[in-house]
Amino acid sequence: MKNCYRDLPKVHRMSAIDHMRGFIFLLMAMDHALHAYAANWGKYAFFRDYDRSYTFDALYLFNQAAIMPVLFFTFGAYVLPKLSTYGVKMFWKDRFVKFIIPFMVGVPLIVPLLSFPRFHEFTDQNISYMDYWMGVFFTDKLQAGPYWVMYALVLYTLILLTINKLMPSFIGKCGNRLRQGFKRPVPALSAFFVLSAFIYGLSDLRYGAPWWVGFRDILPEYMYGQLFSLQGSKFMMNFVYFIMGAAFMKSQVWKSKEPWKDFLDKRYFWFVAMVTFGVLYTLYAHAYFHDGAYDYTIYKILRIGHGSADSWIEALNLVTEKAPRVLMRTTLMAALALMQFLTLLSFFGKNAGNSSGKFYAIWASATACCWGIFIIHDPIIIWMQFTFVNYHIPIIFKILIVSIGGIGVSWIMTHFILKIKGLRRIFELD
Repeated sequence: MKNCYRDLPKVHRMSAIDHMRGFIFLLMAMDHALHAYAANWGKYAFFRDYDRSYTFDALYLFNQAAIMPVLFFTFGAYVLPKLSTYGVKMFWKDRFVKFIIPFMVGVPLIVPLLSFPRFHEFTDQNISYMDYWMGVFFTDKLQAGPYWVMYALVLYTLILLTINKLMPSFIGKCGNRLRQGFKRPVPALSAFFVLSAFIYGLSDLRYGAPWWVGFRDILPEYMYGQLFSLQGSKFMMNFVYFIMGAAFMKSQVWKSKEPWKDFLDKRYFWFVAMVTFGVLYTLYAHAYFHDGAYDYTIYKILRIGHGSADSWIEALNLVTEKAPRVLMRTTLMAALALMQFLTLLSFFGKNAGNSSGKFYAIWASATACCWGIFIIHDPIIIWMQFTFVNYHIPIIFKILIVSIGGIGVSWIMTHFILKIKGLRRIFELD
């Protein structure tokens, strides 16, 4: 990918990771387009349609298992290479431009555009946008919206660099283990799956599947804590994938021809395993959605009791009753997320460096524009959902219109924004 940062030295890159990142941001935009039309999960979307389907619950669940693990893996991969290439001062200057500036601008100016349509449609149809922005958003609805990703990337980067400073050999050892894992994939994947299932299960029981945790849980009276929250059931595993990305780049396993080739040759096996676990996970999550798969009694007890000793005792007494169906779901999700990750890495790894491929130009453009698409697409998609909410047309046509329109418009806008020198450094990932 062309490096547009003329004042920054060029970082060694791997096109498979870059193209994975481009793909996962497009998948995220598609996921946001269908979220409003999911029967169960639509109620957690920024906007929801009156007409919703369980089919899109399944697609939403399938997409959500992969999006954040793969996204954080791709970002974690370049932290240490960028730091060593840029130097500390330039590295953090670049992080400030890419993550902190969009966060500071996006929260007050873009996030209200995301939450207003739902408030207008379902709470107060007489309120104007300016009244909502000044009188509701900053007093009651303040949040980071999708820009929590930027906060998480800064937080995870700080933790990774702290670990690397205190234990300089840690990432290298992880990379060595990962390289050995490609030579002996069965025990390596089994160990990572067990770790994933444990972390997902523990996190879900403690925090509940849809809830967010952050400074507001430590200081609930401090409303700005809502800006700095992470999804409780997934933030720890997202960080594991972030670390794995750093270890992957450190290992340079793709230079070990035989193990890497064997991994790539199994890409159709990973694909079949992904589909299998996807079917099992979505069917189970749907079948037990209201019957234990998403039970958050333990989280509720601990939250109401403010984590006191008595609340912990009460919660632990309910583990054998409440945990099994939750843990079955999180275990299936851990397997699905791992298989999705392996599928994407193997397919994009197989085509890495093949600039003559017919899809190369698409992925190269997606790679260059993916950060801008992420920044721009949500208000376009949500306002299109808002516009079509009272149109009596099949859901699939709404999704096609919203997804193609939202992704297409944000992609085209980013393409032209990248030609503007003053904005290019914000909207393109080097």
